[in-house]
Amino acid sequence: MKASGTLGRTRHRRRSGTLARRLFFMQLALIAVVCVALSITSYVSTLGSARQATSERVLSIAETLAHDPFVIESVEDSGDSAASAKLQPYALTVIDTADVDFVTIMDRDRTRYTHPDPKQLGKHYIGSIDQALTGESQVEEYEGTLGESVRAIVPVTDSSGEVTAMVAVGVTLKTLSVARAAALPQIIIVGLAAIGLGGLGSWILSRYLRRVTLGYGPEQLKSLFAFYDSALHSLREGLILVDDDGQLVLYNDEAAELLGLPEPDDRTPIPLAEVALPSSVQALLSSGRDAVDEIHLTRDRVLVVNQKQASQPDRGGVSGGGAGSGGTVATLRDRTDIQELTGELETMRTLSEALRAQTHEHSNRLHTVATLIELGRSREALDFAVRDQQESQRLTDSFVDSLDEPFITALMIGKAAQAHERGIELTVTAVGELPPSSLDARDLVTVAGNLLDNAFDAAADSEERHVWADFVATDGELIITVADSGPGIDTEEIDAIFHLGTSAKAAPAGSGGRGFGLVLVRQAVTRLGGDLEVESDGGAIFTVTLPLTADSLGEGSKDAGNEQGEAMMADERDLRVLIVEDDPMTAEAHADFVRRVPGFVVAGTCLSGHDALEKFESFGVSGYPVDIVLLDMNLTDSHGVDVAKRMNARGYGADIIAITAVRHLQVIRSAISSGVTQYLIKPFTFTIFREKLENQRDFRLNLDGAGAGSLATQASVDNALSALRSVSSGRLPKGLIEETLTAISGVVRSSSSPVSATEVATTLDLSRVTVRRYLEHVVTTKQAVKQPRHGTPGRPEYEYRWV
Repeated sequence: MKASGTLGRTRHRRRSGTLARRLFFMQLALIAVVCVALSITSYVSTLGSARQATSERVLSIAETLAHDPFVIESVEDSGDSAASAKLQPYALTVIDTADVDFVTIMDRDRTRYTHPDPKQLGKHYIGSIDQALTGESQVEEYEGTLGESVRAIVPVTDSSGEVTAMVAVGVTLKTLSVARAAALPQIIIVGLAAIGLGGLGSWILSRYLRRVTLGYGPEQLKSLFAFYDSALHSLREGLILVDDDGQLVLYNDEAAELLGLPEPDDRTPIPLAEVALPSSVQALLSSGRDAVDEIHLTRDRVLVVNQKQASQPDRGGVSGGGAGSGGTVATLRDRTDIQELTGELETMRTLSEALRAQTHEHSNRLHTVATLIELGRSREALDFAVRDQQESQRLTDSFVDSLDEPFITALMIGKAAQAHERGIELTVTAVGELPPSSLDARDLVTVAGNLLDNAFDAAADSEERHVWADFVATDGELIITVADSGPGIDTEEIDAIFHLGTSAKAAPAGSGGRGFGLVLVRQAVTRLGGDLEVESDGGAIFTVTLPLTADSLGEGSKDAGNEQGEAMMADERDLRVLIVEDDPMTAEAHADFVRRVPGFVVAGTCLSGHDALEKFESFGVSGYPVDIVLLDMNLTDSHGVDVAKRMNARGYGADIIAITAVRHLQVIRSAISSGVTQYLIKPFTFTIFREKLENQRDFRLNLDGAGAGSLATQASVDNALSALRSVSSGRLPKGLIEETLTAISGVVRSSSSPVSATEVATTLDLSRVTVRRYLEHVVTTKQAVKQPRHGTPGRPEYEYRWV
């Protein structure tokens, strides 16, 4: 019974017909109705036109005969019999020649002079003559001796204008019916041809509809749409449809949540270029290539992406096109939770591996001590044991005295044992103080442990077999730098590291096995709001910058007893910065720089002077004025000096910092006289940029904290101006010490040839990572130049030369 019911429903669906078949018959019926209606209309129109033409023709013939001199003379000079004898042959000739049914010439009393039927001669004319007797022509339909006809009656007048006779010319309706019947086949043929052509067009259209709808009927399409729409929005995986033109056609709620897209709207396709997608995801969707379980990173998620060309199914021999004809379909799975568990597992694995290596190393040393004791060499055994303990204690003390992070300390001790076990020299340095609970310990272990594992793998095959790890905690940031003596990283590989997305892919040769561990590192860095940079200089160098939490930094600020510290505590509002730059990419870069400096927020970005003045005024009127303006001098619509003058004239108390490549002294003088407080020349580093912003903040704080009222003292003015005069050469970047900088600068200055970071580190017995940070500083301050070292085998390396 169940099978019968299913079969019955199937037959019912088949009988209901496909959408294409229904539309075909509906269109065919519509075309037939329209053609029949047009044929009837054409027939009626033809009939009316024939009657109108006949009326005009008989009137013309009647007027011609009424003005014929022969007719006029015959009716004036002869009696009835004589006039009839003259005019009857003439009228019959006109009937045959003009193709009319009758020509009747009559007297004023209706007596006929002529008629097609000789028996009717002398008898009275049947029809209306009243209008003709008054001298006017008339046309009418009237039933006479020959039947109903269309006739024209025209008066015949003498030289004085008197009506002497009348001429009637007519065509019977029977004759018109014959003409009408002759036109009917043509109308029918045209109508049938129109129906045929319309049917053919409908058939072609129905074939197309059948192909694109896969033979489904309207009810089936409605049900399918309801099912697919429900499935689309109920899926726990993200679904994205991209057409061949690179437009986002459709995506579900889960995809919108995973990628931060606006609320789905399937009515308007969106070009991929206009959607803020992660770069790796956008590249995959734009390429249209197939992808299987690729891992892509967003800012806070790990996504597994699959993509395939969309193709129409083959349903009962009905195919909708071919593979690739409908764009691509991509699915997204959120793997963030699993990734976090993987990260925690990796953290535990790193710690356990470090402890295993330490245990193994300790067992070996204990065996050595026991052997020496058995051999009676007690003094050597004691020295060996104490030396091992002193090395571990030195490493522990260096971290406890600086970072004071037990997880990192334990990790470094274990990694030192692991490096010793693998025959790798590990140099670890730590500077600064890490406030308690300022960073998640698990993330710290994930970052440092994986970077060290990668460095060990890379250095293991090198001749030097050396790894450097440097930890610097200062000014609200923790900077972790891990370098190795391995082969380094190619530019293409660096780009791949920062745009992860492929899975199950072997690490490139020489990469030291870098791969999934870096996914964990980058995810942890992103979670902590930090930055990850990779470069090569005598090996790979990974630099991680992590911001410390605000809670951990509060005590230091509270203990500051000077007036400037109190002023900073009193001014809790971040300084609002307006960026005026005509190049969009440069403007965005400056905005990113501003966001990286604590205490500053981007109020807006303007690409022209006009836009800048409008925003500057609107901020001031709204009660949230701009505090600092970063102003370019060469704008598309105006000069920066003019913009600075107009801004200062508004009286909102904003400070203006010129950021430009213009170096002309006259422009600099004009800018300063227009109210520009600092002048920063492009190009510059973030360190210099940050210094200028902090100088400007110090300048404002010194003026605001000068004292009560609006009067300032000479000391307060000097303090405020001295803040602006502070230059990078007088203030070292975070984590740099003057004595170390002097020593490193002295080595570079005294060398007769360029030196590398490794050579300087060997000379001063310092970490290569530490030396390189100082060398980059002297390059930034234009005291030295950096260039690649050519002509040497092995890994790429930079050398430094004093200017």
